Amino acid sequence: MRRRKRWRQVEGDYHAYNRGARRLAIFADDGDRGYFLRLIGLTAKKHAVLVTAWCLMDNHYHLGLRADGERMGRMVRDLEKTYARYFNKKTGHVGALFEGRFGSVWLPDAEALAYVSRYIHANCRDKGIRAETYPWSSCRAYLGLVERPAWLLTDPVLTWAGGVEGYRRYQAEVPPLRKRESEEDVAQAAFLEHIRERVIRAWSGPDLPERLSLEAVTGWAALRLFGLRPKVVAPLLGYSSGHCLSNVVSRLCQRSGQEPGLRALLERVLAK
Repeated sequence: MRRRKRWRQVEGDYHAYNRGARRLAIFADDGDRGYFLRLIGLTAKKHAVLVTAWCLMDNHYHLGLRADGERMGRMVRDLEKTYARYFNKKTGHVGALFEGRFGSVWLPDAEALAYVSRYIHANCRDKGIRAETYPWSSCRAYLGLVERPAWLLTDPVLTWAGGVEGYRRYQAEVPPLRKRESEEDVAQAAFLEHIRERVIRAWSGPDLPERLSLEAVTGWAALRLFGLRPKVVAPLLGYSSGHCLSNVVSRLCQRSGQEPGLRALLERVLAK
């Protein structure tokens, strides 16, 4: 089976996430969460990675990371391997703790980074807890309610949001979560909303070609720019399958070489 493309060389921001095998809890108590949090700081320093956001739930975690793809991957693998040894020894758990390789999404700019940080912090709503009161995420550090760890980088998002109060308002506007089959599906579905907004902002110009849909361009951006999974994106955009969406995106790429209006639109999406 063909393995999905990984971002290995690009320097920038990433959203990394994983959950327990068979959806089992990866934290037995707050002591485990505290240990995992210390490991985040230690492995980030070891691999020269900056952490821009984090959230620990019962059976999964989310991280915002700034590095090139290679360092980011080494850090997350080190984090998971070290924690799994600790957890298995403590609890007597046998077998894999995490559900395969971690997932990751590359974030192209400050707006995408802010959008994902808000999504990460909002995960605790599944437990009926407001983000600003949940102790196991970086939201409280963003809002100045607790001391910020030295390894947590908040300036890029807070600058984009206009400071702490701006981020507080932005966090309060988070859209409702939509459940999916896996944590990766949830994360990619949430990021698709940001991609759609990016395309809408670029959807202008007197020379737009006919027979062009917002869904097709959003699918192109999701698959070709951000590497999202076709089978996850397809139903959210109204396509019957991932294969169908992939064909639509391929035809769109072919058309862009022949239609200046379409090519200009795709260039505007890239620039947003």
